[in-house]
Amino acid sequence: MAEDAVIKYLDNLKPHIANQLISAVVARYPNFANHITRYRKLAEKYRDEVAQTATAKQRENWTSVSAIKRAVRLMRRELKQFGFKDHRLTMAFLSWSIMLEHTMRNDLPSLKIAQTSKDAAQKGNFYIVSLGQIWLNDFKTAKAFKRRGLLPLKLQLKKPLKMIILRYLRQRKESKYLICQPDGRPYSKAAFRNLLLNSSQKYLGVKIGSTQLRHIVLSEFLSRDPSLLQRKAMARSMQQIKLETQLSYQIRDIDQIAR
Repeated sequence: MAEDAVIKYLDNLKPHIANQLISAVVARYPNFANHITRYRKLAEKYRDEVAQTATAKQRENWTSVSAIKRAVRLMRRELKQFGFKDHRLTMAFLSWSIMLEHTMRNDLPSLKIAQTSKDAAQKGNFYIVSLGQIWLNDFKTAKAFKRRGLLPLKLQLKKPLKMIILRYLRQRKESKYLICQPDGRPYSKAAFRNLLLNSSQKYLGVKIGSTQLRHIVLSEFLSRDPSLLQRKAMARSMQQIKLETQLSYQIRDIDQIAR
């Protein structure tokens, strides 16, 4: 392989893409290893200068974690008044509550109910009722977690939310899924996204999906200069392996965004 031609090709790519490809090149041609540091530095510079500025749509729908928590408390007050009869409100409340504790992608609709860990299969995603834990085997970065022996990825819910879910499951109609439609069928990812967008519009005044929520949560988290241990714990909670990925979600100009 002509080294000059490969380097010329990589130099014409966006730095973060070139940085990803150089590892694959080195795996096949070890003599390219001396280029790794340069592409890593270029990717870091690109991330700092370009990738962490809010888009127009992000600015339009930006809010704070505290505002989202207030909206969830408002949903909870309505549920206390009317019970779990309003299915759509119940699903929105449970979804937002879980995603504030573990800010995942649109994987909640895939969670099947398992009463105990023995009832959870080796494939698929589950909510373990007895433990109050989410067990993930199938998600975007699952292969990377599997290579490290970290599947199923186990995410613990806090006791208050665990107890609310338990009360809900005891009185609802039978369904295989935790987050489901009124007839028990699982939400499609598109329908679940609409659930998040519509409920956030109603209770917050802005439309937020899972990706925007991840930007908001990580931007506030990283702005507090967390320790390495805290960053690793947050990455695991959000199904991320690399801390570089975590940084790519940070919006650095949030102080300039009107809320």
